[in-house]
Amino acid sequence: RKTSTPPIVRKPAVAVTSHYSTTALSMSNTDPDLVVGFVMIAMACTPYILGTVSSSALGLFAPLYNDDEEGKLAEIGWKVRYATLGLALTTLAFVEVYFADNDAAQILRDSYIVWAIFYTEATRKIRSEAMDDILQGDRLFIQLWHVLVVIVLWADVSESYTGQAITNFLKNIFT
Repeated sequence: RKTSTPPIVRKPAVAVTSHYSTTALSMSNTDPDLVVGFVMIAMACTPYILGTVSSSALGLFAPLYNDDEEGKLAEIGWKVRYATLGLALTTLAFVEVYFADNDAAQILRDSYIVWAIFYTEATRKIRSEAMDDILQGDRLFIQLWHVLVVIVLWADVSESYTGQAITNFLKNIFT
């Protein structure tokens, strides 16, 4: 008796995307608030990253402090704030994934709230330090930069939860 095996049928590969995948997020035209928030955060962090290579690049966007006790305490204050930001973002993501079961887009939107709070506090800190003469050099550009970051981040948070102003603006410009 002869037994035959059924022929192997190969199905064509199909790209599967869901609202959980980064591919779906990047291909989406309906969430420009996510892109605006990311770009603003990347722009806001870039001077600090460049500052690891050259302190002159950092000086235009972030405060440089006097080399005294107050200056050292102010720099420690930034380290504490960034550590707190990291913990807050990690905790938020953990809670949203394991307890709220939110999708990636919602977690990203919620993280922008934490960034907006962080930069609001950073702007207040820079202003306070400027008034106490702890900063070196001109503070105008540093303060303007942080105010711009705060305005864009809070506008993005507002857009994410209440309206479509950014969406409509971007669609009108690029379509």
